[in-house]
Amino acid sequence: MIRSLDALFPLLPRTRHRRRLNNGLEVLVSSVPDTEVVSSCLWYRFGARDEAAEFYGGAHFLEHMMFKGSSQYGPGEVDERTQALGGTNNAFTSQDATAYYFKFSSPHWVEALKIEADRMRGLTLDPREVESERRVILEELSMYEADPWDALDQEVQTTLHGTHPYGRAILGTRDSLAGLGSDQLAAIHRRYYQPGNAVLVLTGAVDASALDEVERYFGDLPGESVQRASPSPGHRLLGWRRVERRRGTVPRFLMARLAPSADHPDHAGLRLATGILSAGRSSRLHRRLVEETELCQWVSADVTESQGPGTLTLATELHAGVELPRVEEEILEAIRSLAEDGISEAELERSQRFLASGWIFGHDQVHDQALSLGLGSALFEEDLVEEQLRRSLSLSVPDVEDVVRRWLGEESGVLGWSRPTAKPDIAEDGPESLVEVDDFV
Repeated sequence: MIRSLDALFPLLPRTRHRRRLNNGLEVLVSSVPDTEVVSSCLWYRFGARDEAAEFYGGAHFLEHMMFKGSSQYGPGEVDERTQALGGTNNAFTSQDATAYYFKFSSPHWVEALKIEADRMRGLTLDPREVESERRVILEELSMYEADPWDALDQEVQTTLHGTHPYGRAILGTRDSLAGLGSDQLAAIHRRYYQPGNAVLVLTGAVDASALDEVERYFGDLPGESVQRASPSPGHRLLGWRRVERRRGTVPRFLMARLAPSADHPDHAGLRLATGILSAGRSSRLHRRLVEETELCQWVSADVTESQGPGTLTLATELHAGVELPRVEEEILEAIRSLAEDGISEAELERSQRFLASGWIFGHDQVHDQALSLGLGSALFEEDLVEEQLRRSLSLSVPDVEDVVRRWLGEESGVLGWSRPTAKPDIAEDGPESLVEVDDFV
């Protein structure tokens, strides 16, 4: 394990101020010295997994409509106002939450509160804007389906998670999008987009006085608690299932296995295991597949940070002409060796150092800190991301080996292949063959 952990922590600024408004809005202010930037990140505890069957895709659709008009801001005016003040904004929808963020220089950050409070009060949801945005999302869906990696990833996730909500596409389907209109989107907004279901994080050049500013803009909003079902545990595949597609000119491989949720004690050890497999030129799979045999262009592995059943993925892009079965067997053998033969002290320390350095570089901006604090505060505990890093850096070789045996010792999951189309001159966005799915042990 890495020595002298105290020298690395705390990694996030510890000067924080908290308040829960009477309407239920949770507010966290994190003061960061020596910066002139403020990041505002508003998280709603509503994501794709919360959608009713008739509203699939509604969380993402509503995210788009949050920029298409409210009482004080017409369609497009949120972006125009943000740019006029020299700031940036964006949003994203996940299975577990939807988040909206702004980055402003310190003199202008209160504009984010004005916008967010106005959008929380209600949206105009003009039917013409809804229809226009539906076309945008349908085009987004088409682009997603045309992208070799995105299409393969969705098919693999659906196969892995089955009927669990995590197996559904966040964008929805063409049929579900056709059934989402102004009334349906307004119903979702009324139920979930309220103070009692939200967490607001402010980081950067702010202090405790920011809490009063939040009270000023959000305090009079009505709020009530939202009962949210806990994510179900999901189902476990017996043996392997294979998904096969034909797309583009380059062979691709994607493996997915069930993993623990982000707050599970084993999450930290499994993240280290993915580092031993794929982080850096000395990692097992990079050395074997990229350096020694030159079968692949790159290889990467990751573990999702989700509330419900997590996903461990391992992806690689092959050189032209390389056969997928050979690469698949190399990867499966590397995982078997990890589970059966164990790891070395040097491998563990290397993975810990990669994880620590990536974490530090990934949090050097106040905006990144806001996202991590928001993720923890909205879905887990405030310091979740930092505590998981702390745990990862304190684990020993036997600790990680135990985690690997629990989660990687069993041969189960999904093996996704994306083979090149029959003719090598067909473009990446050309026709695609039907998906084939096989069961095997």
